Amino acid sequence: MMKFHARIKFGFLVLISIFIIGSCGDRVVETPEINIDEPGIISDSTVGEGGWQGDASGSFSYLKLTPGASMEPFFEEGMVFYDNMFIYKAQTDKNDNFMYGYMDPNFNILSEPISLNPNVFYNGVAKILTEDGSYIINKQMNILKEACENYVVHGNSLMEVSWSKFCYNEPFMIKDINPETYLVPFRVEPGPDNELSEPLYGFKTLQDAMSEKIGPEEEFVIPPVFRKAKPFIDGLAAVRDKYKWGFIDESGNIAIDFMYDNAISLTHDVVGVFQKIVLDDEGKEINADLWTLLDTSGNKITDERIWGGVQRFNDYGIAVIGRGRAALFDSDGNRLTYWQNGKEPYVYVDGLFYLGGGFYDEKGELVVNRYSTSNFSDGLSATKRGSTDLWGYIDKKGEKVIPNIYKIAQDFSEGYAYVSDGYTLVSLELSLLMNNPGWLIDKDQNEYLRELGLRGISKFNEDGYAIGYSLEDDDTKVYYMIHIENP
Repeated sequence: MMKFHARIKFGFLVLISIFIIGSCGDRVVETPEINIDEPGIISDSTVGEGGWQGDASGSFSYLKLTPGASMEPFFEEGMVFYDNMFIYKAQTDKNDNFMYGYMDPNFNILSEPISLNPNVFYNGVAKILTEDGSYIINKQMNILKEACENYVVHGNSLMEVSWSKFCYNEPFMIKDINPETYLVPFRVEPGPDNELSEPLYGFKTLQDAMSEKIGPEEEFVIPPVFRKAKPFIDGLAAVRDKYKWGFIDESGNIAIDFMYDNAISLTHDVVGVFQKIVLDDEGKEINADLWTLLDTSGNKITDERIWGGVQRFNDYGIAVIGRGRAALFDSDGNRLTYWQNGKEPYVYVDGLFYLGGGFYDEKGELVVNRYSTSNFSDGLSATKRGSTDLWGYIDKKGEKVIPNIYKIAQDFSEGYAYVSDGYTLVSLELSLLMNNPGWLIDKDQNEYLRELGLRGISKFNEDGYAIGYSLEDDDTKVYYMIHIENP
């Protein structure tokens, strides 16, 4: 059976801030020191006798953990633990406040509890939240220097680290950059060497911004005169003067005037701008709270009224525009669908947009029109038949491939999905329900791991690992690390 044998040692992260000159994030941090200690499983926990066990089918192996009083694994339905970086939680006081740390598939601790939020790793990095602020770390538990706020270098790209517990979409990348010429925002803090009363942003090359040396103002390609700044996309960067946002080009010239309350580059030579107040036809101020789409010359490309926010365009120039009330748009400003009211997030998963009960392909064409349906995952979507309250699965043609026979049906991942025959009422006062013991199915409805009595499970990651839990006879919660042996 395949096992995971990482033995990374753990320790506290030491966060050190420097307040003279920083990158475009709110601070620069040095690589933290790691206090080395002996690796081991979660405190006060017990791993099942015999270690990893195989199921009767030979398709899975699993490792059982009975947690102690102060620490236990953490997951929620739909979470994927990429990079085999699983999460545990540790109670910090008697008020049920928790901190979160990381562990491997053998339940070995990789870090002390270091984050107030249980954020997953993706592409080798995660964002943690501490009382001092947020930081991006790698799998070695080193804090990474941000190229600019929320962006880290990833190969020859800048990757935006914006996910938390769930990473629904591929991270946004500013691709094919040349570090010798690509400009990033760089923050200058007030200090003894300047007369600043507040932080200002200018732009340096990525190479200079990431260097360890603190250089003079002459290293700025665009001098630090802005109150806020975002990275260049399609040749423009959103920046804010004392009051309003606008856009500059790579020479520092104003490309779109400073007249907006927020601004973002959306790719495909489109930007989004937000205004709290606009003028009506008679020149009177009215509350608007509207977003508008502009081209890179500042011209409106649509007259549609957009509320709530905007998202970036995909490679085909299609995006969900609006929140709460949303529609698909192309990068020419054409609305491709009716406005849809519905619950967020409007995500682009498994090659399809989900919007108001319908699924649209990457070019904005409707492919499945069905309500009471979850996002597609692994090529299938769980769908409910209204009057019976039973779930089954459809494919991307909208055709039924697994009949509606389950009370609970979670997303497929790596060829398997969790199902159950119903719920148990745990607390009438809190209206708290718990899944009845469930099992895994494959796409041919073969059943697996009924013997574990799983009450819940995460999605499987790219290496075939997932974590689940069940209850033993005395209502003791036990966890199982589960691995796919024969994918």
